Amino acid sequence: MRVPPVRTVAFLMLLLSPGCSQETGCISANRNKKETVSAAQEIQTASPRLVRKGGRNMQYGVCCGPETARVAARAGFVFVERTVGDLLKPREDAASFAAALEETRAAGLPCPVLNVFVPGDLKITGETADLAALRQYVTVVFQRAKEAGVRVIVFGSGAARRIPDGFDRARARRQIVDFLRMLAPIAAENGVTIAVEPLCRRVCNVLNTVRECGELVREVNHPAVRLLVDSYHLLVDGDSLEDIVAYGDLLAHVHVSTVPSGLAPGLEKCDLGPFFDALARAGYDGRVSIEARIANPAEDLPKALSALKALQQRSRTVPDLTKRTGERNMQYGVCGGPEMASAASRAGFDYVEMGVGSLLKPRENSGAFASALKETRAAGLPCPVLNVFVPGDLKITGENVDPAALKQYVTTAFERAQEAGVRVIVFGSGAARRIPDGFDRARAHGQIVEFLRMLAPIAAQHGVIVAIEPLCRRECNVLNTVRECGEMAREVNHPAVRLLVDSYHLLIDRDSMEDIVRYGDLLAHVHVATVPNRFAPGLEECDLQPFFDALAKAGYTGRVSIEGKIPDPPKDLPKALSVMKELERKARKARS
Repeated sequence: MRVPPVRTVAFLMLLLSPGCSQETGCISANRNKKETVSAAQEIQTASPRLVRKGGRNMQYGVCCGPETARVAARAGFVFVERTVGDLLKPREDAASFAAALEETRAAGLPCPVLNVFVPGDLKITGETADLAALRQYVTVVFQRAKEAGVRVIVFGSGAARRIPDGFDRARARRQIVDFLRMLAPIAAENGVTIAVEPLCRRVCNVLNTVRECGELVREVNHPAVRLLVDSYHLLVDGDSLEDIVAYGDLLAHVHVSTVPSGLAPGLEKCDLGPFFDALARAGYDGRVSIEARIANPAEDLPKALSALKALQQRSRTVPDLTKRTGERNMQYGVCGGPEMASAASRAGFDYVEMGVGSLLKPRENSGAFASALKETRAAGLPCPVLNVFVPGDLKITGENVDPAALKQYVTTAFERAQEAGVRVIVFGSGAARRIPDGFDRARAHGQIVEFLRMLAPIAAQHGVIVAIEPLCRRECNVLNTVRECGEMAREVNHPAVRLLVDSYHLLIDRDSMEDIVRYGDLLAHVHVATVPNRFAPGLEECDLQPFFDALAKAGYTGRVSIEGKIPDPPKDLPKALSVMKELERKARKARS
């Protein structure tokens, strides 16, 4: 069954050209007419990134149906992007979905992204919005998306989110926020990220700019709700390229086509260089879908792919990228309690990192937690990151594992973390995850995977990311390297489970710096200390420059916590902060 093409899961309205369909991969260039479209997409990464040379290449796909997918595969594209209605059939029975999934898989390319999320008759704003009906619809969508291997759904859905004439705009915006907050934990539970797409004003009358969508995502404040940018919508409205950089930490997907005609790159004169430069400056190296009219796929797709690769290559050589306006510096913190937080605040640090037990008190009553939270807040620095996750007597591996007790513990931890404003919890927990002597290592590995898959949707529901920390061999006998932890995160395959790197553990075991770059897309947090004595930077001789260089190559510009000895905080903390900022400055200069 052929379905008229709609723009990628990005709530659009298009006018189809005669004979244009998803099967031909053709999407009308006349975007002034009304035709419903919808969308959505994912979580992941923890922070805005620098452009990196030698990082992963972008992955290019095409919005189209199975027939064009075969042509795209021959042309060298690596994925296809279909519509929610075409693949998932959320308003039809399971047999219809199974048939569509079989057809899609037979076409020879994976389909990790979907668009045209919410149908136009299922209103998100206005007096007729029905949150219960929306919940029922998105639940079916996300369950089937998980089965189909879909990771991102684009939220354009212009007709569904359009504000009715005369309706209060502030109320409509709250309805959109409520919709996204309702679906976020359901999406996360099924491993899906929703990507909010800015739509040009001729297509929709709300969420038209990157800034508006970025601020909405920050308000929703859930890792399963992210941002998409689309070259057509941005360029046709003259939206700000700098906002791609400013909100680069939220990017989960990209659409590309030319203006004014909405063609694939290379098929009409249109300078997309500044758009790709902005993506590079934002550190984006993920999926990019052509969402455009493709009249002759066999001829046009190879040309378009060549044009895209040339644009990316050019963007990597843009000079002075590290001097761009709006680029975020790393945010520096210190591991310690409220007393350390007060000293760190005076020294100019951004935050404190405490222990789960110290702040959240997951084994104590709510009164103990409230008291600890009050004391922490009085210290003068926020506490967005926690460590020492699972106590040593609550085993994750071995014969004495109690899944029910673990679930109860982490549920309390995540509920309180959300109340405390915690965004990342570090999973080192060497005593809890240590494999008992003589216990089967493969079975232990499976137990850790099961633990992480159990906690992932609970963490996501409360807006928390769990960062797996490689621990050196003298501290633990499992998950010792960046590669092992990166592969573990990929196996768990949930956006709420990410990766941490720690300079002390890496250097003491001589782990690979290149693996920081290789798994840079998973990085959610960083710990730093010297070797061999585990001091704060600058307090003993230790070359940390290669570590910071690797972070820069990985595009990491998020939080970095000192997890090391600080004998004299008032004296040592200013020195340590100065040393780290200089290490970051040199690493950035080397990348420019």
